[in-house]
Amino acid sequence: MINKLVALSRKKYGFFGWVQRISQYGIKHLINIPILIVLQARRRYRWDSATDIRLIWERPHASRDNGYHMFVYLRTHHPEIPAYYVIQPDSPDLHKIKHLWNIIAYGSIEHKKKFLEARVILSTHFGFVEPLHYPLYNKIFASSWWKKHYVFLQHGVIYNDLSELLHRDVCGFDLVLTSAQAEYDDIRLRYGYDESQIALTGLARYDALHPHRVISQTQEPQSQQAQQAQHPRQIVWWPTWRSYLSGVADISHSEYIQGIQWVLDSEQIQRLLEEHDYTLIYYPHYELTRHLHQISSDHPRIIIADPHTLDIQQALTSCSICITDYSSILFDIGYMYTPCIYYQYDAHRFFDQHYQAWYFDIGRDGFGPVASTLDELAHHLQHSLRHDALLDQTYRTRVDEFFAFFDDRNCERIVAEIRLML
Repeated sequence: MINKLVALSRKKYGFFGWVQRISQYGIKHLINIPILIVLQARRRYRWDSATDIRLIWERPHASRDNGYHMFVYLRTHHPEIPAYYVIQPDSPDLHKIKHLWNIIAYGSIEHKKKFLEARVILSTHFGFVEPLHYPLYNKIFASSWWKKHYVFLQHGVIYNDLSELLHRDVCGFDLVLTSAQAEYDDIRLRYGYDESQIALTGLARYDALHPHRVISQTQEPQSQQAQQAQHPRQIVWWPTWRSYLSGVADISHSEYIQGIQWVLDSEQIQRLLEEHDYTLIYYPHYELTRHLHQISSDHPRIIIADPHTLDIQQALTSCSICITDYSSILFDIGYMYTPCIYYQYDAHRFFDQHYQAWYFDIGRDGFGPVASTLDELAHHLQHSLRHDALLDQTYRTRVDEFFAFFDDRNCERIVAEIRLML
């Protein structure tokens, strides 16, 4: 191993150039290198060729997204596959998976050991839980020993331009999962992956959404009493983060925070909630956690949810109407035929400084109306409430044309694609 490191440094960078190259990946990766070298050397002599470990994670504290659903599926339907889940021991989500066993503490020696032993690693995000930067791992280890297969489960459907963040040269994914033909085509053309490295499967969490779609698909205009029996009378508001605010200590005067507070303080919105007997639940983005003290509401029909304990699936399936902006959660909501309003009060700045729109234009292709002002938001919300929170046929047609699959076999397809890759 030492010989390989020295050879690599001499061949490409020189010694100090190699150290500088490694340093760019961050101090935590530098600290992990000697630990991984020792574990990898031990693994070389003790590795069992029958090992077929799948290592799964989301963010270090979470088990509520595609990783959670993939892990539950494997432990339930394929117990013969040694699947492990990485999570912080103090995570509020731990109780959801603890009974399935094979839980590994994030940051532990066992985490690093299983990372090396795993034949397949599956993640909803890049760079959160790897004990070593994955492309760097491939440079140091994989060419000498058994190559790992990195599956990108995704956090949501990719529709904005993320080609610089998720390019093959940056992330080194061996398999990227997609949910729509348009998404598949865009990633194949611009993200550096060939057809063998992309699969059209649907997201793992869509298996749990499908029963709710079936109900909505057969739904006819109904009385308020019947609708209330099916869903709690909830409107969820789910705005995404703004990357240009990352690292900013005080964002209380930002357009982002002001726009959120405008909705929470809006007398128009509050009046609609009272007239139609609804509750508005605001779900802050995880990145907003440390700024939550800057947002408040004392109205009895408005709730600010705790992002640490948020159950995404429950929130999605229990709402009657969704308000979002640019979040990819719009696809989950659309999949279930749930009415959605896109409140985009800062569209120009978002697409200029956060992400650029690409193949999917929300105004042209979205599954609901776009509102750029608070008055427009109130107007569209009133329309939906007056029509028993049912999705207009125009938007139903768009949903039907976008997704590749409408069933509960997404995890099954993912497992099949991984087997083809091995």
